[in-house]
Amino acid sequence: MEKIIRDSKNGRHNIAHGLNKEYNLDELGDTARKLQVVIEAILLTAVGLPPDFIETKLEENRKYILDQ
Repeated sequence: MEKIIRDSKNGRHNIAHGLNKEYNLDELGDTARKLQVVIEAILLTAVGLPPDFIETKLEENRKYILDQ
């Protein structure tokens, strides 16, 4: 989780402030997909689903993202 947050923050910072003129689009895409999983987990938690269920579903449905 900390790595996803750090990567997201750094990517946003680089884009917003133009620190690096060349962006690694693959890396930014990977970060965006990981953030999507984090947001999905937050929303599922907000609707009251149990953590065990959320973890199982994310592992089943988003395994290709979580394994990166």
